[in-house]
Parts: sequence; structure tokens; C-alpha cells
Amino acid sequence: MAQSGHDLLDQKRQVLMMELVRYIDSAKKIQEDVAKIFQDAYDALQKANVSLGIDTVGDISESIPITTDITVRLHSIMGVEIPDIDPLNGEAIPSYSFHGSSGAMDAAYAKFRRVMVLLAQLAEIETSVYRLAVQIRKTHRRVNALEKVVIPKDMAEIRFITDVLEESDREDFTRMKLAQKKIKEALALFENCVNIGESVSLFRGLGLALAKAAFCLMLLGRYKEAEVHLQRMGKIYNIMHTEWEDGLQGGGLAFSIMGVLNCRKQDWYHAGICFNVAKRLVNESKRPLWQAMLYWAMLELYKMGDELPKEFSEGLLKHPREWYEEHLSKLKHK
Repeated sequence: MAQSGHDLLDQKRQVLMMELVRYIDSAKKIQEDVAKIFQDAYDALQKANVSLGIDTVGDISESIPITTDITVRLHSIMGVEIPDIDPLNGEAIPSYSFHGSSGAMDAAYAKFRRVMVLLAQLAEIETSVYRLAVQIRKTHRRVNALEKVVIPKDMAEIRFITDVLEESDREDFTRMKLAQKKIKEALALFENCVNIGESVSLFRGLGLALAKAAFCLMLLGRYKEAEVHLQRMGKIYNIMHTEWEDGLQGGGLAFSIMGVLNCRKQDWYHAGICFNVAKRLVNESKRPLWQAMLYWAMLELYKMGDELPKEFSEGLLKHPREWYEEHLSKLKHK
């Protein structure tokens, strides 16, 4: 905004400068004419004084009416009011008697009428020049203030904010890379536990390792692989001829993850079933880890936004996002 204001003021200053130069050129010509006409008028007055006498010339001048029909109009140039004076009548119409006067008096009167016309024009131009000069000075100060103070200050603040944001982005990127590295290490550990458990047929303990491995894959955005791990849990349940809810370790984690996966596939019916089972297991077991996983799943649903059907979200998301974030943060310390 400061830069836009600077550009507009600079354009205004340029326009005013062009107008000022034009008026100055006109003023120079009129001043030359006024100087010449003044000299001619005073020479004619001196001749009239010699031929008639100073007192007689003074008496005759008292009979000449004062000119009052001067019309001044105003027009605006970039917000500056410039006067326009209607041209005066320079025709010399004597208002005194021919008796007691002379040709020298008539010549002096005619020349001073011409002086009056030029003085009106000169007053118009000089007033315009003065007003333009004053406005140019004000505009120049404002342009300098923007150019030397405001804009550099704003640019410095922008650079500072940009540097802070870039530094924050670099820190976030570094944290993300470190987090992904730790998640991948945890995933490798859990998958190794799964392989060892399968090799020794330790099926009951496989549930927790598979659920945690699936959660790591969810964090890495590898949703299909996470679903494969949960399907492996289902096969193990079948091998053990038991129910999902209480047959293997990690059931409370698995149902929350499966609920999120079904929501991503827009399978709202099975997603609702998974979340209802997860809630029941959390209420029955009171395990902080299972509860934290359920809160994480609710936050994932909030990220989906308008993709969730209204009835589904109203029936499932009983608290605002901030509530789940606060309680998830509290569970980190348990």
C-alpha cells in the first residue's frame, strides 16, 4: 500500500511540475509585456503631466470609474484550485470631458487600460504558480517520507517476517524429517516383531505389533499398506477362532485406525461400526493408549472437513477439535 501511495504521489508531482513549467513560461512572457507596457504608460503619463499639469491630470483621473466587474473562476488540477480570470475589456472609453484634456491624456489612459488587462493576467498566473509550488513542495515531502522512511521500514519488516517464516519452515521441515525418520525406525521395529512372532507362532502378541505398525504407516501416508496390516490381524483372529474385540492385543488401536481408513474410502457404515467398537473398548479398558488413538482418529476426521456426511459427523464428533487436542496432549504425559 505504501508503494502504491508513493507511485500515485510521484505521478501527481510530475503532473504538477508539468503544469508549473507551463505557467512559468507564460509568466515570463507576460512579465516582459508588463515591463514594456508599464514603461510606455509612464512615459505617456509624464507627457500628459507636462502638457496639462499634474493637478489637472489628477483631477481627470478622479472621474475615471473603478473597474469592479472582475470574474474569477476556479478549476482543479490534481486537487489544486487554480484561478481563471475572465478577460478584461482593454478598450479605452474616456469618461472625462474633451474640454481641458489633450491627446497625451488620451494616450496615457489607453496605455494604463492595457496595463490593467496584463496585470489581471499576471495575477492569475502568479497565483497559479504559487499554489502549484506549495502543493509540489508538500507532495515532494510526502514522496520523500515514503521513499526514505516508510517504504524502507516496511521492506525491512517484510524481510524480517519472511526470514522468520522461512526459518520456521526450515525448522518444521527438519522436525518433519526427524519425525518421519523415527516413525520409519518404529515401523521397522514393529514389523520385525511381527516377523519374529509369526516365525514362532506367537499369534496373540502379534495384534499389538500389527496395530502399531499400521499406525506408523498411517502417519507416513501409506494407507493401503496400513490396511494390509489390519487385514493380517483379521486372518490371525480367524486362526485363533476368537472375536476382534478381545481376542488379540491391540484391538482398541486397530478399530480406531480401521474407522479412519473406512472414512477415507467413504464407507460410512463400517466406519461407524469400527468407531462404536473402539469407544466401547476404551470405556471398558480405560487404557490411555487406546483412548489417545481414538482421540487421534477424531482429529483425523476433522481434517476431512466437508467430506464427512452431516449425520455421521454429528453422531460421532461429540466435542470440538480443541477438546480432542487438549485431551490428547494430556494423555501424552500418562
